Amino acid sequence: MPVAASFDQTGAWIISQHGLKAGWARNISADPRVRIRQGQRWRSGIAEFRPEDDVSTRAAGFATSRLAAPLIVSGFRALQTDPISVRITFTE
Repeated sequence: MPVAASFDQTGAWIISQHGLKAGWARNISADPRVRIRQGQRWRSGIAEFRPEDDVSTRAAGFATSRLAAPLIVSGFRALQTDPISVRITFTE
């Protein structure tokens, strides 16, 4: 499933725009072991839902500049129904 991700040294953040109802979110609930592509490299990790995370703030972090952040947040809002942040912690 294609996703937008924000990577850091220890993992990645993604947003499930349809919350736990999304098919891939149900897959994570069944088995949190995932693989995500970072550039040309596939990374293994463990995914977990973070309901306490502020999705709007997280979405703004996906922007490449401060000027783009409001547009990114608006785009996420327009497409979401029940968003939840997902943290993937790399296991390699």
